[in-house]
Amino acid sequence: MPWLEKQPGDFKLITWGNHDYCGHLIPNKACDNNIDVVSDGPVMIDGIKFWLTPWSNQFLDWAWMKPHGDLAEVYAKIPDDIDVLVSHQPPYGYGDLYPNPVQMEHIASSELLYTIERVRPKVVVCGHLHGGYGQYEHQGIPIYNVSVLDEQYRLMNPATVFDVHG
Repeated sequence: MPWLEKQPGDFKLITWGNHDYCGHLIPNKACDNNIDVVSDGPVMIDGIKFWLTPWSNQFLDWAWMKPHGDLAEVYAKIPDDIDVLVSHQPPYGYGDLYPNPVQMEHIASSELLYTIERVRPKVVVCGHLHGGYGQYEHQGIPIYNVSVLDEQYRLMNPATVFDVHG
C-alpha cells in the first residue's frame, strides 16, 4: 500500500490475487487515500464503468483460484456495458507464456478471452504473470499487463498509466 499511495492518480482501484488469502474474509474494502479493493463487482468513476475480478486458473492451493468451468460462470456475470475490465489473470494468449520443462506454453484463461470478446471493453488491465508485463491488443482492445514485479518478486517495472474516456 505505501508504494500504491505514492503513485499518481485521483482514484486507485485494485483487486485481490493469488497471494491474497485475506481477501476471502473481506472481499471489498475502501481504504484511505482513494484506494478501493474490489472483487467481482462494478465501480463507476467519472462516468467510466470498471469491473474488477480477482480470479485465476486453478493451480496448486493459492487464493482466488477456480477450475475452468467455474471461471466461465464467474466471467458470465460481467456485464456488457463496462469500459474497463480489471482481471488479476490475463486472457489466454496475451502475456501468458510460461516455461514448462519442454517448451513455453500459454497458461492464462480462455474463458476470460471469450468474455473480452463478448463485453468489448475499452481496455483490459491484468497482472498475475509477472513476465508478461507490457501492452497487447486483441481485436482492437488494448490489454495491459501491469505487473510491477518480476518472477523473483523484485520491483522492476514502472506503474502503467493510461487514459480512458467515458
